[in-house]
Amino acid sequence: GLADDLGLARSGFSSQVHSFVALRNACAHLSRLWNDVSKVPPAVPRNHLNRAKRSAGQFDPHSYYHVFVGLDVFSRTLGSPGLLDEIDSIFEGNQTYRDGLLRPSPYT
Repeated sequence: GLADDLGLARSGFSSQVHSFVALRNACAHLSRLWNDVSKVPPAVPRNHLNRAKRSAGQFDPHSYYHVFVGLDVFSRTLGSPGLLDEIDSIFEGNQTYRDGLLRPSPYT
């Protein structure tokens, strides 16, 4: 299957792809990602979640940051630079942006 061809784990693969398609659609239709929740959070291996939490701190499992963690797994597995490194560098000095991406509260 595709997961095998890409060298990715089969476990959670379909939920990850579904989540990435939902993210793509949100971006294509000019939806905002900041301070909003992902309607389709991906399954992400625990070791990757733990690494992301050590770097960025706790985040909501329905946040778009969680989707970015899933994308980071794909990018690193496929030999690209880590996506989270770029996002975490944007967080520096911008606490409001950080909070809205890690712990969105769209209804307040």
